[in-house]
Amino acid sequence: MTDATVTWTLNSTDEDGVRVYVKKSNESSWGSPEADLPAGAESATIVDVPDGAELDVRVEAYTADASSSDTLAPAATSPLPDEDQPVLGNGVEDEVAVDRETATTNNGDVRIQIRETGQSSWDSNATGFGEFVGAYNTLSMEFVGRLDGEEYEVRARTETEYATGAWTDPVSIITKFPGSDDLAVTVVSSTETALAWTDVADNEVGQRVVRERLGPDGSWWRERVLKDVGPNTETYTDTTAQPDREYRYRVRSYTEHAEADSNLETVETPALDGVRDRRVPASGPYVVIDHPDGDPLTPTITDIDWSPTVNERPTVEIEVPQSDRWEALTGQPMRVWRDGTQLPIDTLEGVSDSVGSSGTATTLEGSGGPQLDEYTDDIQIDEQEIHLAVRDLIDEYTDYGRNVDDPATDTRSDVLVLSETGNTLEDVLAEAIAATDPLGVTQVDGISMLQTGWFREAEDANVVDATTYYADQEGNDGAWSGNQSVRLESAGDGIEFEIETGHEIPADQFAARFLQAAVGGNPEIELFFDGTLIETFNTDFFIEDTDQFDLDWDTETVLNPDGAIPPGTHTVTLDVTAAGSGYLAVDAAHIADDRYSYTFDNQPVDEVVDGPEEYPPQIDVVFEDVVSVEQVIGGSLDAVLSSTAGAQAVAISNDEGTTWHEATNSETVSTAFADATQTLRARVTLSRYAQNPDLSPAQGDTGQSLDEIQLRADLEDTPVLLDKQYRDRLNGVLATIADDGRMVWELRRDPDAPADDPTGYIIEWTQIGQRSRASTAPATNVERRVTREESYDRVVVFGKSRGVEGSEFSVSSGATLTSIGNEWVVPDSERIYDPDTDQVFERGEDYRMDWAFGGLELLDGGDMTAGTTYAADYEWRYRGEATTPSVDASEARTVEKKIPSATSGRECDQLALSILKDVQEDQVEATLTVVEPAPDVPLVEAISHPRLPEASRRSAAWSARRRTSASTASRTGRRPARSSTT
Repeated sequence: MTDATVTWTLNSTDEDGVRVYVKKSNESSWGSPEADLPAGAESATIVDVPDGAELDVRVEAYTADASSSDTLAPAATSPLPDEDQPVLGNGVEDEVAVDRETATTNNGDVRIQIRETGQSSWDSNATGFGEFVGAYNTLSMEFVGRLDGEEYEVRARTETEYATGAWTDPVSIITKFPGSDDLAVTVVSSTETALAWTDVADNEVGQRVVRERLGPDGSWWRERVLKDVGPNTETYTDTTAQPDREYRYRVRSYTEHAEADSNLETVETPALDGVRDRRVPASGPYVVIDHPDGDPLTPTITDIDWSPTVNERPTVEIEVPQSDRWEALTGQPMRVWRDGTQLPIDTLEGVSDSVGSSGTATTLEGSGGPQLDEYTDDIQIDEQEIHLAVRDLIDEYTDYGRNVDDPATDTRSDVLVLSETGNTLEDVLAEAIAATDPLGVTQVDGISMLQTGWFREAEDANVVDATTYYADQEGNDGAWSGNQSVRLESAGDGIEFEIETGHEIPADQFAARFLQAAVGGNPEIELFFDGTLIETFNTDFFIEDTDQFDLDWDTETVLNPDGAIPPGTHTVTLDVTAAGSGYLAVDAAHIADDRYSYTFDNQPVDEVVDGPEEYPPQIDVVFEDVVSVEQVIGGSLDAVLSSTAGAQAVAISNDEGTTWHEATNSETVSTAFADATQTLRARVTLSRYAQNPDLSPAQGDTGQSLDEIQLRADLEDTPVLLDKQYRDRLNGVLATIADDGRMVWELRRDPDAPADDPTGYIIEWTQIGQRSRASTAPATNVERRVTREESYDRVVVFGKSRGVEGSEFSVSSGATLTSIGNEWVVPDSERIYDPDTDQVFERGEDYRMDWAFGGLELLDGGDMTAGTTYAADYEWRYRGEATTPSVDASEARTVEKKIPSATSGRECDQLALSILKDVQEDQVEATLTVVEPAPDVPLVEAISHPRLPEASRRSAAWSARRRTSASTASRTGRRPARSSTT
């Protein structure tokens, strides 16, 4: 709410009092006085005037018999308060409720807009866009017809016909998501159930049918997604159910932003013919091998060696009495149980005989997961998070199930990744400023818009012999811009406009226009640019106007048809060469870079025209991508600008400019990105705006400048694959990926799959130490060691080497080191020679080599000379590094690693960061041997055990290979050692 102070000077001396009236300029009636003051009063405070309104004030001095009043000029516009950020609600399906809580103004309207979060514009082109305009005192409203489970953002501003408030920062909310309901499950047979439900949502991306099985101990096993049936589906048949099982089902509908579960339904499948479907002994080993000619065979087992592994296919060795019958069965399906639990084995891979002290025996060698043994040579991954890549590989190349964890990550917020000011802003632009770009760079102003249009009043130009006329003296005060015009009528009359351009203007793009009136016909006029005749306007060339105030921006004349115009001082001249039947009244000129748009206003009001403007509508200043080893999940940009008016905006992108998150009329923008990448880019949109609306042109007479930017990122250390190509068996591909990403995986039987289902596997994949469990199994042989031998604060990784041939260079006179092309040259790999004569030069005699810099220095007395072009063949390596943030890299305890599979500098950086997390703390090594009788102990789960020393008890990961009867866990820092068991 606004109070206005009004002052005036009284001309009366005997008034009885003074009345003050206030009204909006567009209202016809003054109404009642806002103040009735005593005689002699010359000021008043008017309480609670309308916000954001152009106000007229009338002061009336009065006596009992008469009154005299004057309207004060000019009218004043009261300030308009900005809107408060609205409060959103989603209690009603398909609606977003907006609560303003309080009205910040007492006049005008409030404008509220909505769109789906992440859209690039606030107009009808934005998905989900809607707009509400209501009276200033409207405190609540609803946007209806919204999609279920969708994220929307809302902004608001105050406005009147005279003023516009700033937009609030957008507020986001996810609409109510009803999901599915009324799930019913019918048992069709021992191996089949039918599901039916009601799809209540209108916007789901999909619907996952989720099943759980009741375990023998009465607990529900891990959820299994049977299928994503997609949107708008209300039935599903489960044909993977097993006899004599209790299951419970739900339907999980989801969108990108929300998910909702249906009701739970529990059913039991009947047994086959009243008996259990498997007759497997509850203890000891049990093997079934299919025979191609008849019933399966169940050999007598004398010993079993079950050694489950991580990051490899599982294998088993079964010792049976010696027999030749088994060799013919190699390659046949084979199923193995131990203590009633089926092991992940499906094929008899081989048969061997042995003779020992106890006699002759045959060993049956079994393996599992044959689809992992398939060779692949077409896997290429340009950039993808490891866990997402693994999901895709398993789905594409196998029929197995998967349970791939999202990795546990560390997040750092508001990390400053780019900070520049003044003329250094130019150094970090995505593209260099071209000579034809209307952008300037200075230390003081940074990057600023350059003028592209030059508005010149005719009376301010160099007038030769012509006469200047005044609109008020001609009976039409204010009808010319600047209230004056110059009349070109007789031979010798002339007018010259001078301008100063700051950028190069391409050919055919520099044009002149004149605000003029041809009265009774025009004289013959020649137009010159920089002294060169460009065009001759014959007498009566222009359309005759009504009078000298009937102005138009007449014919456009291109000034540079033959070439570009360089920056500098230029002149545009109109010379009358012969009189005609009338005259040309020239009010103003506009000379412009015609690649940009302008508003040509030909009707001056109070001596002022709105346009044409002198600066381009807007220019995007785009900065280069900041590349991060870590994943960019969010970001913010803070900019310092000369103004935020007009079309000004700031924006950030983490997908190389494909999608921008923008804030208009603001110096700041921040967002959380929908998808993580490893780049962050900033964009600042500079705009023209009005600085002095009392002079022509009233709009666009000034361009903005950008003084400083600070770009910050929210970073997450999600492991990523970069520029990878694999040619290996799928088992090897997964093992390589796991090793690169500090991951671990194992192949397990799906407990819900039939025993003879060759695809009944689940690949369990997780980060080392991410899954954990407590163990109280009997333990022996506890060993512990604390050491700094493998503790470092800086890791340097050298990757794949690349060969270069024929890289030419020339050594400047007086130079110390001259680059031959790349840094980190492989020592002793260079061959330096003259490309014209093929003469080869010797290191130590002709030159000295700095392999790290990739630089060469000439030696006195050698055969190489400055200024001559030489060539180099050499090898160089990709390199990256990571340092503990609190440690100076030059003083850090450093370790170097060679990882030939790393094929880019970014990948080397990422691998260095991954290794650093393992080695930046003192290492606590603990070895613990435990006896785990269960044959299906999860290998990918880290364990905690009371016998582990306190420093190692956080968790210990299973070794890569072990026997289930006596297993070893090892803890070394955060990464497990790989050791065999005894």
